[in-house]
Amino acid sequence: MNIKEVKRKRAMLLHYVGEEVCDIFETLQDTGDIFNDAQIKLTEYFAPKKATEFQVYQFRQISQESGESIDAFTTKLRQQSSRCDFVNPEKAIKSQIIQGCCSSKLRRRALREEISLDNLLQLARSMEIADTQAEVIEKRNQRDTGMSEEVHKLNKQPKRASSGKTNLDFIIIIERRLQFRQYVETVEEIFPIQKKGHVRLKGKSVITAKRLDILQNGIGKCKNVKIKLHIDTDVQPVSQPHRRIPFHVRKQVEKEIKRLGDLDIIEKVSGPTPWVSPIVVAPKPKNPGEIRLCVDMRQANKAIQRERHITPTIDDLIVDLNGSKVFSKLDLNAGYHQLELDDDSRNITTFTPHVGLRRYKSLSFGVSSAAEIFQNTPRTVLEGLNGVRNVSNDIIVYGKARHKLESCVRATRGE
Repeated sequence: MNIKEVKRKRAMLLHYVGEEVCDIFETLQDTGDIFNDAQIKLTEYFAPKKATEFQVYQFRQISQESGESIDAFTTKLRQQSSRCDFVNPEKAIKSQIIQGCCSSKLRRRALREEISLDNLLQLARSMEIADTQAEVIEKRNQRDTGMSEEVHKLNKQPKRASSGKTNLDFIIIIERRLQFRQYVETVEEIFPIQKKGHVRLKGKSVITAKRLDILQNGIGKCKNVKIKLHIDTDVQPVSQPHRRIPFHVRKQVEKEIKRLGDLDIIEKVSGPTPWVSPIVVAPKPKNPGEIRLCVDMRQANKAIQRERHITPTIDDLIVDLNGSKVFSKLDLNAGYHQLELDDDSRNITTFTPHVGLRRYKSLSFGVSSAAEIFQNTPRTVLEGLNGVRNVSNDIIVYGKARHKLESCVRATRGE
């Protein structure tokens, strides 16, 4: 259809758009008599309205992602700025680069000096190249200068593993700090220890482990400390009924009961039991086939009086650590279970699995006052040692020099 006459083209347009569009067209003003006027009016009516404020909002949300080059970041800003109707797009892009870039050095330089967008991009590119080249040199020099080893986590949670024909039931994690001038990297490695006591670690780590005498199976106990739970005698003891355990998890429960018994964490109960609490079995999401044994202590906790010990805040720790340059962290494995209960405090922890009554010999997680007790006990034990603080089961040792840190670690370990 080769129609060149503009009025006829206008008539054909209105014919083909349909009755509904024609009704709308009749309500428009200044539609003219030719095809171009009608086309412009219809386009203005049906074209989506431009939400400029929202486009500006999206522009302000753009920031440089980790590993993204400055050129890719700038390209995103230019594309979005074209939708924002900025009076000065270059100024807006420069402002967003300063706010959203990953480099703190580039941001400080741009705030300190009056610099154009082109010069800012050139400076950013040169910084990216310099960082890449410096990283290659530092990694090479790091390999040449060797490494120093530090044991940071002791007595890690025992796990079951297999290596060839050897069964392993203990894993220790050793962290190595690799240093080159201002470059510091921490690498975690897992080393298995054979069940019969024969140590097989890779590389030089065996020397460090033997020197520090940390090869120990099972869960430790805090020496010369027994925890007493303060029980309100006015509260009537409650012996709750047994909650039936599903048959398909009973073998797992029996296995966990045996494990806790072998570790001397729980014991069998004989004689009168005024307090009895049921258990709840919960699967471990990250370890299919394993379960977590939880004692429902809600009734028993009504009789346990809490101890109001203060837990230090991050601000408290920052003040203490101010000026220190070297740090080590000792992580207590199953820390609650390392605190033994005295005989009078054990009956209230009695629980009822399907294999018979058991009670805790050590502090358990369900006790309402356990958190305060566990915060205060290590603090009391470490009292008087300089450069040592604890937050729950984490003990941080700090100092201004390496030899001071090592002396603090030895003092913490009682050497």
